[in-house]
Amino acid sequence: MALFSIFLLPICYLIIQFYEKSYEEGIEEKYKKERLKKVMEIIEKNPDNYEAYVVAGDIYFEDWEYEKALQYYRKSEKINSASWIKQKIKIAEKKVEGKLNRED
Repeated sequence: MALFSIFLLPICYLIIQFYEKSYEEGIEEKYKKERLKKVMEIIEKNPDNYEAYVVAGDIYFEDWEYEKALQYYRKSEKINSASWIKQKIKIAEKKVEGKLNRED
């Protein structure tokens, strides 16, 4: 019986950890979708807002959607060709190239 108790506690702990992580990931996904929706509304109202395009690109980049991120970074660069935006483009391009190379 004591041996069973020793193993039961760590197993329960792992199960709780799993459910907590799943719950947190669900909240993060919902938050990400809400952020993206708000950013798209800003872009629709003010298509010259380069910062909104960068934020949209960042959201996609965080979600490993590098092609979409690159599209938004490039749209931002057309409005404002700041060096930090160009740097984001270079990083996204490398990620896209790396992803394409892995798919070959």
